[in-house]
Amino acid sequence: MAESTPKEVFNLEEALENVGGSQELLCDLAAVLSEEIPKLLQSAKDGISAGDPKSVNMAIHSLKGSVTPFAAQNSVDAAWKLEQLSADGGLENADELLSQLESELERLSAALKTSLPSVG
Repeated sequence: MAESTPKEVFNLEEALENVGGSQELLCDLAAVLSEEIPKLLQSAKDGISAGDPKSVNMAIHSLKGSVTPFAAQNSVDAAWKLEQLSADGGLENADELLSQLESELERLSAALKTSLPSVG
């Protein structure tokens, strides 16, 4: 699989608009996101293992909200799919959806570090 460029993963211009043009705030949000991703993914994994769609939904909803300001449509879409599945009370294919989300979040984290060097 070819490396993605940051522009393919998130929209820097739109992300800056979402935070009032403050690159410092965007960097701060990216730093918080990098701390929150592992915690929220672990909560979702635990919920899937426990067969608890409500806890999966809560974790993924929080994660989606944390990613949204970065205009990272692929990550938001991947989170939305898992959020909808769990909101409907189901977890079939949840492991696959979570894997897709993890891949998108890895791409986003790498792109943020490239585009916002102070995040690295």
